[in-house]
Formats: sequence, C-alpha cells, structure tokens
Amino acid sequence: MPVSRHTPSMLVSFSEPDWRVLHALEGSVFERLDARLLHDVQAALQASGSSASRVASIDTLLRERNRVGSAIAPLFRRSKALILVVTLRRAALLTDEEFGSLSQATREAVLRAVSVS
Repeated sequence: MPVSRHTPSMLVSFSEPDWRVLHALEGSVFERLDARLLHDVQAALQASGSSASRVASIDTLLRERNRVGSAIAPLFRRSKALILVVTLRRAALLTDEEFGSLSQATREAVLRAVSVS
C-alpha cells in the first residue's frame, strides 16, 4: 500500500464538516487495516511451504501493517486532513460511501492529487 507524500499545493484549508466526518472514521480506518491484516495472515497460514516460510510471510505482513499504520496515525490532524484522505484513498481504506460524504471541493482536490501520482 503506497503512502502518499504531500506537496505544498495540498496544504489547503479543510472544512469543519469534512473534518468531523474524517475524524469520526479514525477507528473504522484502523479496524479495516487490521481486518485486512488478519485476512492476509489467514491466507499465509494456509499457504503451502514450510512453517518457516509462512512465519516469514506473516512477519512481512505485520511489518507492512505497522508501517502503514505508523504513516497514517500522525495524519489524523486537521492540518494534514487532505493528505490523509489522499493516503486513505490510495490505500483503499476509505469506502466510496465515506469518500462521497465529503464535500465536493474536498473530493475534487483528492481526485486531482490521486490522478497526478
């Protein structure tokens, strides 16, 4: 899952209603990330190969989850909200319904940022 790198043009004002929506999703985002990890761990456990190779796969999955979680956690601040939405969108951690609940201006800014990369 790629984690976004912000550019100065992405540092724009984030509306209060959009921030309330996004802030309310924080627990859901991390729950989704953890559910994805558990699904991937189940698949790794059932994969063919040695126990050592399955453990190595699980270790890689855990490291990636921690990397993504560590990158996302500090972005749950209003000053970084647009960067957060872009990151969540790229990582498929924001549903279409959740994305649709943001203002049109925010959605357009996110779509521009995602299309550039």
